Amino acid sequence: MIFTLRVFLMLVLLGLPMLSGWATEDQLANRYEQMLLHRPREGTVLRNLYRHHIESMTLEDWLVDLESRKNAEPNDPSLVLVLGLAYWEHGEFDRARVAIQQAADLNSGDWYPPFCLGRLAFGNRDYGLAVTK
Repeated sequence: MIFTLRVFLMLVLLGLPMLSGWATEDQLANRYEQMLLHRPREGTVLRNLYRHHIESMTLEDWLVDLESRKNAEPNDPSLVLVLGLAYWEHGEFDRARVAIQQAADLNSGDWYPPFCLGRLAFGNRDYGLAVTK
C-alpha cells in the first residue's frame, strides 16, 4: 500500500499524465533535473537522477554537461550547487567543496550551501571547518 502510494505521488509530482502512457527514462531524467535545478537539495531527486546516469552509462557526460553549463552561466547558484552535489555524490569531494563554496558565495542568503559544506567537511573528518560552517 505504501509503495503504491509512493509511486502514485512520484508520478503526480513529476507531472506525468496518468492515462496517456508512461514517460521514457530520458524524459523522467529531464524532469528530475528540472526539479533539482528548481530546488537543489540532496535526497531522492538527486539520487534517482544520479542512478539514472549510472545505469544508462551517461554519468561522465552529465557531469561534463553540468560543468559546461556552469561555465556558461557562472552566476547561477542553483546550477553551481547541483554541480557540487553531483560531484559529492560521485565522490569527488574537493571539486564538490569548490562548487558548493561558490554556490554559497553567490547566494549568501541561502542556508543550505554552508550546511552542505559543513556536512562535507565533517564527512571528511575536517572537524575544524565543519564547526565554522
